Amino acid sequence: MGGAAVPASRAKPPATRPEPQPDAEGDAPQPARALPVTGLVLAGGESRRMGRDKALLPTARGPLLLHVARTLATTCAEVLVVDRPPGRYRHLGLPVVLDRLPGRGPLAGLHAGLEAMRHAYGLVVACDMPGLTPAVARFLVQRALEAERRGTPVDAVVPLRRGRPEPLLAVYARRLAPVAEALLEQGRPPLRALLAAPGVRVAWVDEAELRTIDPDLRCLVNLNTPADWAAWRRGQLPPDSPGPAGLPGG
Repeated sequence: MGGAAVPASRAKPPATRPEPQPDAEGDAPQPARALPVTGLVLAGGESRRMGRDKALLPTARGPLLLHVARTLATTCAEVLVVDRPPGRYRHLGLPVVLDRLPGRGPLAGLHAGLEAMRHAYGLVVACDMPGLTPAVARFLVQRALEAERRGTPVDAVVPLRRGRPEPLLAVYARRLAPVAEALLEQGRPPLRALLAAPGVRVAWVDEAELRTIDPDLRCLVNLNTPADWAAWRRGQLPPDSPGPAGLPGG
């Protein structure tokens, strides 16, 4: 596995990915063919509300960042970590791409990943979203690949929760890189600005459909505070998480 960090503009990451590992309960991973997509873990944040580096929070599968990367590896043929300079996660043995525009938020991280990845589509997830499962990852990726095969390609596949986009767990096409760059030239736009850009074709995943795979929408949970982390470790959903249909997390 490559561990060297390279600028996104020059990145040619090695064709490596973390090996799928047993889950927290110790079950062996089910073998599945990796799909021709890149998994992108956005890990460039500063973890201010957590008070410690969220990417390195301990889990049964190692640091949280590695846990998320291993989940992506069950579906994605390539897995990259996007970090801000100078790069903090080389010791985990994952290919690292450095953000060319640090301080401009998740859109800048996505832009770096899109420029670096080998495949036409990338499944993006934030490093503080431990609830992603192989089933959800494969579902989102297949939605993009099937649209491409039908001759009706999309530029993004994005879940909805309570009618609002969840852009930190979504599939993005590599061809969106110049669109993201044009937006970033205007300042620090949110990820949702990319989805609203003229000509961007988005396949929205309805909340009810996603719940057929992940009933409590655990895949959309972000761990932002020590209370969130404590709740997750107890097997509970943080207070602001999606929870069962019609109810907040508890």
